[in-house]
Amino acid sequence: MKQTIFSIIKISGIALMLIFIANITLGQAASTLAGPQPQGSQPVTPTPTPSNQQVATAVPVQPAGISSLATVTPLPEVNKFSNTAQFTFSDIEQPTFVMTYPSITEIYFRLPAQWELKGENYITLHYDLVDDYSSPPGSATGVPQNRSYLSPELYAGYRASLVIYVNELYAASFSPISGNDNYYTFPIPSAASALRTNPTNEYFIRLEYVNDRDPYCLYNGILTIKDDSNIKLNFSPVVPALDLGFFPAPLVQNSFLPETLYVIVPDNPTDNDLSTAAIVSGLFGKNAGANLRLELIRASQATRNLLSNSSFIVVGRPDKNTFLQSLYKANIFSTSYGGGNIINNSTLQPIPAGDGILQIAASPFNPYNSVLAITGSTDEAVLLAAQSLGSQTIGQEGFLSIIKEGSLPPKPKPLSDVVTLKDLGYVERPIYGIGDRTLTFAFYIPRNWEMQDGQQFVMNFANSDNLDQATSSIALYLNGRPISSTVIDTRRGDKQVIFPINKQDLIVGSANFLRIEIISASNLICHYRPRSFWVSVRDTSWLNLPHTIVTEPDAIQPLSHPLYYLAFQPDVLFSMPPKPTDLDLRALANLSRLLGQIGAPYFNFKVTQDPNFDFRDRSDMNVVIFGRPSTNPQIARLNDALPQPFVEGEDSLKQEVNGAVYRLPASANIGVVEVLSAPWNKLAGVTLVSGTSEQGYQWAVDKATRSDFLGDFFGDVVFVGETTVRAYRSFVLNIALERVGGAVTGTQMPLETVQATQAATSVSPVEPYVPTSQPKAGGGVTTYVLYGLLGIGLIILILAAIQTARGGRRS
Repeated sequence: MKQTIFSIIKISGIALMLIFIANITLGQAASTLAGPQPQGSQPVTPTPTPSNQQVATAVPVQPAGISSLATVTPLPEVNKFSNTAQFTFSDIEQPTFVMTYPSITEIYFRLPAQWELKGENYITLHYDLVDDYSSPPGSATGVPQNRSYLSPELYAGYRASLVIYVNELYAASFSPISGNDNYYTFPIPSAASALRTNPTNEYFIRLEYVNDRDPYCLYNGILTIKDDSNIKLNFSPVVPALDLGFFPAPLVQNSFLPETLYVIVPDNPTDNDLSTAAIVSGLFGKNAGANLRLELIRASQATRNLLSNSSFIVVGRPDKNTFLQSLYKANIFSTSYGGGNIINNSTLQPIPAGDGILQIAASPFNPYNSVLAITGSTDEAVLLAAQSLGSQTIGQEGFLSIIKEGSLPPKPKPLSDVVTLKDLGYVERPIYGIGDRTLTFAFYIPRNWEMQDGQQFVMNFANSDNLDQATSSIALYLNGRPISSTVIDTRRGDKQVIFPINKQDLIVGSANFLRIEIISASNLICHYRPRSFWVSVRDTSWLNLPHTIVTEPDAIQPLSHPLYYLAFQPDVLFSMPPKPTDLDLRALANLSRLLGQIGAPYFNFKVTQDPNFDFRDRSDMNVVIFGRPSTNPQIARLNDALPQPFVEGEDSLKQEVNGAVYRLPASANIGVVEVLSAPWNKLAGVTLVSGTSEQGYQWAVDKATRSDFLGDFFGDVVFVGETTVRAYRSFVLNIALERVGGAVTGTQMPLETVQATQAATSVSPVEPYVPTSQPKAGGGVTTYVLYGLLGIGLIILILAAIQTARGGRRS
């Protein structure tokens, strides 16, 4: 009897312990927020050259899972500079770097297209040097075997030189001085900066760490170039050449400096006007780099003061856009407008109503700026003109281009089994010198692909025959994981190497990143000439991606990033609030610009302002919804399908716990970016850019439209604060909203119980979209295991109770 009781107590204790552990772990799992840990931005602060320089000169010296965002001191916009400028290497995104003898480094930057350098322009290097001299094993008789045998004077004779070229022109050479905080200033060759020979104003600075004076191979040097090294410039602004064939110039100066471009639509823009603006924004993102900010404004907001220092684009029909009418009255274009017709001034004939019109002119507010008009007599003609700007139709040059109906080329072919590096935008350029070099490429795998065996990367390349085969190699990485490597064959001629790829390393439904790392080395380093060592990866190298097409909707992979799929499948329908605000317009322009910057191969952008538009009518398109539930009724129609829904009739986020519904407090300012498979088409996606308040929505817009935050958005739900980004995968673990609120805002935010309330904003009732297949709830394998523990514990308790009853009867 006693033994039975003790057994029952023991079994019951084990069961209770299992239940306790499972409950605690489930509680933690419910509040654990999955997702990658994004990297934050780094501050950019212009730093003047120190006044107490130690100088060796050839010329006289001239004075977010989790991301917390560092405070950034932005560079001034390009129009804020007048005749002189000074920048650090950090400003041109060149961090501190180390050159270990022998090696070669290139620094690239691009000055504004309309800056013509004048007079004297200098670059000052701030550097540290650690010198060392040693004798290699087996040195010849008579060679000093110990550093102490060499006098300091003899060391100086062996010291290496830093030889500097700017745009392949010799600029300077010097022997760096040992020690810390040394400076060397050299001039930029005038021939390298002349716009007649360098019309794009691009600069390649090549630093070659070489040594012609070391017969015994004794030298070892570690040279550190600091990021506060600076560039001092004198320039004169030049009036731009007005030619449509130079697009995107002269509308943008396309440099490392930020600049703003205004896109002007009618006061009451139609869906077609906004669609045109979105396409144009995407084109500038594709062609004008990452430092461009777009402002989409209405005609009545376009004032002389606003536009006096910026170029601008005006979109729409002359009879609808009052600002375009004012430009026509100023007679700045190659066409004129009157009597409802647009007249070609060279022929004095009306331009056919169906033809699109592109025309460029000097800004009436500033001769150094430009204006581009995208217009026509019909809505369809305006859209045609915008589409032609991206296709670079043959004959599109000069001040005026008239686009005939049906003149646009077809869409590019979709991704196939075989994709070359040229298809991915790679331009072949030899890699010179000894050291490490990296090439990175992005490609997207559609969600309905099931990858098969036989994935591979076939690399065609050539190299100089003086590399050391034992220590020179090529390594391949996919999505940050090492795949394979091979030594570099030193035989002459073109070569090919095949890298097998494990299909499990490919991410379906997301951007994939292929990285090639080239390590070139040589034993002949006493007399180092970097240009004699080279490797060239051919643009004919290709990915082989065998796959089958998935037809079962439930087998299609979920979306795990709200933006990448839009860039690689850019058939996008933007849903705007019925009365779009300035912030909504900014969101449209800059997200379109970002998609172009990521690499959209073409632009099929449509916009709807209809709150009752049925997305099923355009089921072939991905959808982006801007706004909050109180401003865009389309959100309510999709609310039940969202991975993070809102409280019905409110802008507050909802969480359901044990059947009770809670919300974040009304004071919570949180931006929200979400993505889901479209309920009407599993192959399409829906991205929502929203927030719990106008402030939260603004934070979401600001960060979802910038390329430096793309890495912070890996997840189907992203919460955005003023200084914090948190991304989660709701299909892996449930989101603990209370924790999110505190983590994003930095203050505790306990959930409030939801009471029945009226809608925050009165909107007409909308019929919700009903998914064809409901998503499966749950928190992944871990959650099921924990529930299993609970079940086992309960079963043990029941058996213990039965055993107790039986034992009682026996006694």
